Amino acid sequence: GEGIYIDNINLSVTGGSAVSDLQGNPGFIMYPNPAQDEVFVSGQSAGETRFELFNVIGAKVISGVLKTDGAAFADRIRLHDLEGGIYFLTIRDSENAITRKLHIR
Repeated sequence: GEGIYIDNINLSVTGGSAVSDLQGNPGFIMYPNPAQDEVFVSGQSAGETRFELFNVIGAKVISGVLKTDGAAFADRIRLHDLEGGIYFLTIRDSENAITRKLHIR
């Protein structure tokens, strides 16, 4: 079938691919970045939507549930108790989990 050949390795795709899925679903919008006291997030969702914020060593520092109408979410996450630095924000619903880098001042 169709595939990509690199050094005698055959990679073929059956069904969907992560690349096309990401292109069709940009995930979520997050602003401002860098953030200071809070960050706003919004996007499409499938049911309950949760967030988790991890520091650079992988420790979860905040988690919670975002406001959603079942098809989309829009909410703010308060950051005022966190030290400045690089964090990773994961947004998760019943079908997807997407992580983005967040810089806190």
